[in-house]
Amino acid sequence: MIIKDGKLLAVKNADHPGLFYCVGGRMRINETSEAAVVRESYEETGCKLEIDRIRFVEESMFNIGETKYHLVAFHYLMKGCPRLDIKDGKSTDQGAIETLHWLPLDNLDKFELMPTFLRHKQLDGAGLEHIITSN
Repeated sequence: MIIKDGKLLAVKNADHPGLFYCVGGRMRINETSEAAVVRESYEETGCKLEIDRIRFVEESMFNIGETKYHLVAFHYLMKGCPRLDIKDGKSTDQGAIETLHWLPLDNLDKFELMPTFLRHKQLDGAGLEHIITSN
């Protein structure tokens, strides 16, 4: 999670109009979650960020058709790029299909932000929260 001036940097994908999600991605084989979030944030923003701290661990259990899934996700707060002047609508490394947008923290509930728990949490709060969801 990249927060600056009371706003969260979010990604919007043209294939999913109206949906926003945090900068990030998947880990590679033999890559730690810390290394993955630093790499992914650089790939998507062009800024070399550092981890401030882990804020949420999310476990989500869901089905797609007959297949059951158990997703475990780590949500880190990032820091360390003094020139973080990313313009609203800037493309990520995926090209024009993915763009970056600054969402005001005090209005996150007005956006279709995934995962949904992010809409109602103090993202830059203290401590570590373990979030469990199931459908």
